Amino acid sequence: MKKNKLHALLLSSVSLTLFLSLFVLPGIADADDDDHHDRDKWSVWKKKQVNTTNPEYTAECGSCHLAYPPRFLSSEAWQKIMANLENHFNDNAELDSTVNAKITDFLVSNSSSNRWSSNTDMRTLRISNSRHFIRKHHEVPNGAVGPNAQVKSYSNCKACHPKADADSFREREIKIPGFRFWD
Repeated sequence: MKKNKLHALLLSSVSLTLFLSLFVLPGIADADDDDHHDRDKWSVWKKKQVNTTNPEYTAECGSCHLAYPPRFLSSEAWQKIMANLENHFNDNAELDSTVNAKITDFLVSNSSSNRWSSNTDMRTLRISNSRHFIRKHHEVPNGAVGPNAQVKSYSNCKACHPKADADSFREREIKIPGFRFWD
């Protein structure tokens, strides 16, 4: 009789351990990883299932800064930016009208219609002023960006997101220069 109780206790312990290791613990391990937002159907900057690369955009805009994914701003914001390239954040970035029209069409076609990015401050038109950007970067420690000579500005995405050129901004890929740990 005692042997049966011991056997049943052992079997239930093994079953519980197996259940926890397969279903509960993996969820706990990823609890602080923001990568789950990539799978969230309501994700703000969820990648569209379209071609979001454009050689002219990459060549013209990417020669000075990251060719930001079009989904980072609303169509209205992209139109305002492209209409005012003679004063593009205090630089002259004017383009030939044909090239400008092609790039504008690409950006507008692939822009975000999401309420977070459409809430970008239309006075500054900065991605870093969007509610989504602010929400995703609230954990960045003081001194990690502005005073950090290797980063300098939030507009320098590639400094901390080594796969930004491939449109990958996953939390687990972040490497802030000069900071061993950041979260």
